[in-house]
Amino acid sequence: AICFPRLKELYLTHCPNLRDNLPVHVPSLVKLEISGCVLLRQLLPWVPAAGVPVLQQASCQCPHAELPKALVVTSITELYLKGLEGLVYLPIELVMLSSLSDFSISKCDNLKSLADVQLPSSL
Repeated sequence: AICFPRLKELYLTHCPNLRDNLPVHVPSLVKLEISGCVLLRQLLPWVPAAGVPVLQQASCQCPHAELPKALVVTSITELYLKGLEGLVYLPIELVMLSSLSDFSISKCDNLKSLADVQLPSSL
């Protein structure tokens, strides 16, 4: 497993061959931006283990990346999703992002509906 215990910001831009092997232990990560990684499938692989307790900003522009089924980073304040072809439904755990104050979804063409999504009260 790749570990960066002191890493605060991670930017992955235009890595066309990146598929996986993102860092799994990044407890100090505050900001994450991923764009142009067209083969990346698993976004935030550490989230189910709650390995990023201080993440505040996350931005993803990768067509095949998927949000984790257990989105439990309660510290996140900003979440931007753009061009995620694999995003069909937002995870029901979205409501648990109690610190979320800025949320944007754009160019996610396969997203079916927002009608059944319960948003955090912070929005």
